[in-house]
Parts: sequence; C-alpha cells; structure tokens
Amino acid sequence: MNKKVVIIISGLIITSGILSTNNINFQNKCNKEVNIVTAVSAKDNYFIIPDSSTRYLTEDDLRGLSDEQLEIARNEIYARHGYIFVSDEWKDFFVNEDWYIPTSYSVKLNSIEEYNVAMIIKEEARR
Repeated sequence: MNKKVVIIISGLIITSGILSTNNINFQNKCNKEVNIVTAVSAKDNYFIIPDSSTRYLTEDDLRGLSDEQLEIARNEIYARHGYIFVSDEWKDFFVNEDWYIPTSYSVKLNSIEEYNVAMIIKEEARR
C-alpha cells in the first residue's frame, strides 16, 4: 500500500516520502515537540487519522489539525462503516474515496470510535 506523510507545523502542511502510519513525536531545534501525523494512502486516497477506529485520540493528536481536517476526520469514522451521508458536501467528498462503500444511514461505532468522535467535536467546539 502506498503511504503519504503529512507533517503539520504551525498550521503548515508538508507532504513527503514514505513513512509508517504511526504518529511520531520529536524535539525540534527550538526544543519544542512536533507531532507528525501520517496519512495512509489507499489508491491515492488517504485518511486524516488512519487509526481513529482502533486507538483513543488525545488532545495533542487533534491540536495540529485544521478545522477542515477535524471535520473530515470526524466524518471519515462514519464513512469507514459505509454511512450514507445526507449532505451533498459529504456525499461528494467521500464518493471520490476508493475505500468508501455507502451501505447504510445507520451505522454502529465501536467504543473507541464513539470516544474519538466526541473528542473531535469537543476540539471543534473549543475553536
């Protein structure tokens, strides 16, 4: 599977080569921690948070994401389950993802996904 890396530093997004799908923290020259968020490519499509269905997100995971990325990350949790979006905006967005197969207007999230959706909503409201 092809992989893309998205590095978010002070709202700037830089994409580059191939790395793993894990978040990586490191100290930069100013001794500040920088969070590298990786995005998994699926035939040139990607996830904002590839593992949001299998691990609990933290405030640090969400802090570096733009408002638009937060909204996509929240909706991609539902899209992975085949949620059929009512709004044209999200229908049009996810129909372009090869992995998205719309199957239901009602999907069941696992407890991690429910927690992560709540965390993302909390971060969206905070801004």
